Amino acid sequence: MNNINRASTPVNYLSKEPYIFSNNAVVSANSQASIVFSIDGSFDFEFFKFSYKSTGAFKIQFVNDTKVLFKNPVSNAVFAGLQGSTYIGVNLWHTFKVPYKVFKNTNLTAIITDISGSSNTVEIVLDGIKYLYTV
Repeated sequence: MNNINRASTPVNYLSKEPYIFSNNAVVSANSQASIVFSIDGSFDFEFFKFSYKSTGAFKIQFVNDTKVLFKNPVSNAVFAGLQGSTYIGVNLWHTFKVPYKVFKNTNLTAIITDISGSSNTVEIVLDGIKYLYTV
């Protein structure tokens, strides 16, 4: 089953509310780490923008269980709009043209690959809507 879809108008929910996920990881030099966002059984999550804060350059790829959001990992410099380290450590928001919906009882994982050559702390923030189910 495909657990992530381009967003559509949800139906049969108890309510919806704004929701922000935040999580971080320390990535060793030239290594990978995962930042996991767990969606429990009480809600679906639709996110339309994300931000990051880091201490060095990295590449990111979002995966929802087995579905990949980006075909290839993308450098944080692409989202900052500049090459180099000008925006490292600064929170900038990237808005998706179409929101992504992650269904209940799944994990959304941000796979972080350090490309700075030194240890790197990366925080990812997802901004979206939590669609609550009746219990």
